[in-house]
Amino acid sequence: MNIPVITPLVHYFHVFYSYAGKRLYALLLLIFFVGISEGIGISMLLPVLNLDKPKGAYDSYTKVVYDFLERTGVGVSLAPLLFILFSAFLLKSIFYFSQTALSSHIVFNLSKNMKIEFCRKYKLMRYDYYTNTSIGYFNNIITTEIDRLVSGLEIYIRLIVNVIYIAVYLFAVL
Repeated sequence: MNIPVITPLVHYFHVFYSYAGKRLYALLLLIFFVGISEGIGISMLLPVLNLDKPKGAYDSYTKVVYDFLERTGVGVSLAPLLFILFSAFLLKSIFYFSQTALSSHIVFNLSKNMKIEFCRKYKLMRYDYYTNTSIGYFNNIITTEIDRLVSGLEIYIRLIVNVIYIAVYLFAVL
């Protein structure tokens, strides 16, 4: 079964995976952790806002968090709720920093490796082909086309980030 939106995402994942390697999986995992920690952080606003409400008015997420706090012996109060909220956003910032660093590393290495590879190919080129072809053609490959490939990877990464965030938010709502 082909889903029109998913098929191109999978196709381009395979294309970029051939260039970036297993680091792309690590990046997807970090993106997922950022989304989960942000979802938990945003969801933690519910128990904070429901702190003054009567016990019968709690939603299911608030009940789970309050039960967890009671079972650990901490008790339900504003301080532990804010600590959990702060911890979730702290984790999100650590994951986000790692995601950005890994993404930059992948993009930089892809650009560097592609340019080095083309320079190696230029070295192996026949001399008569090199002299009969415009230098602008060779320069265009190194300066423009490789940058377009890298830009495509950056856009793909942003798209995957948004898709994962949307999935996490939808899951949190359900």
